[in-house]
Amino acid sequence: MDKRAERIRELRTLAGLTQFDVAKKARIERSRLSLVENGHVRLTEDEYAAIESVLRPVARRRVARSRLFKNKAVLA
Repeated sequence: MDKRAERIRELRTLAGLTQFDVAKKARIERSRLSLVENGHVRLTEDEYAAIESVLRPVARRRVARSRLFKNKAVLA
């Protein structure tokens, strides 16, 4: 499976979003997103950019949370 596809699924599930949610916001077909996540097709650069714009805020929150927990662990 494409590493991008793995990352998309990981971030989508961490965010609690369905394939339908991400596909709708990225303006692609849900079935296409499913095929991508399952490694059957690859995204075009435009599709990847659209999905990235949906999931980027999720990634930022995830990094911020991990830094917060890491700092708390150091202080504990």
